[in-house]
Amino acid sequence: MDREGIKSYRSAKNRSQSSALCDHARKLLKDALTEAQKKLKPSDKDRDLSQLLQRPDFLEAFNYTLACLAAKELAESDPRVCEIYVYHPSGNADYEAGEALPVEKTAHLIVHLERPSPTLEVFIASFDEALTASLRELPSGVFEILTSWLDCKLISKQEVQRDSGIATLHTSVITRPLRIWPRDVW
Repeated sequence: MDREGIKSYRSAKNRSQSSALCDHARKLLKDALTEAQKKLKPSDKDRDLSQLLQRPDFLEAFNYTLACLAAKELAESDPRVCEIYVYHPSGNADYEAGEALPVEKTAHLIVHLERPSPTLEVFIASFDEALTASLRELPSGVFEILTSWLDCKLISKQEVQRDSGIATLHTSVITRPLRIWPRDVW
């Protein structure tokens, strides 16, 4: 095979992998929507999806479920993933008066790794692109201008032990993250 043939083959292979990832992202979206709909009151279950996506309670349940499914995918894609946490970057003392936090349209994850993983970073970028494109296809204006849904902070075991950088959230009183993918390694 000549050079042009090799380039053409690689391009077709990348499109095929990208298409498979997009199909998988759509499946995860469908699964997250199904789970979020299960949490609705019986009187709300017949509502149109575009109406449901305008409701903060439904949107929050959907985003959380999708974040959990995405975390599982990330963990399964790289054996160096130890734990994954979700956090709300808007969490602060201003909301202690009982005001509700704004509903996030982005999943903010902290991914604990045994050691750095460049391959995981590449996978996250591709996976985020597929998920974001799928979210923009939903029948609601909620995600139409979204450029990135998955915000992952990768931290090493050493950063956690030193309690530095984003790892300091683990000792925070107000913005403590919630573990959504456990794996007992440390």
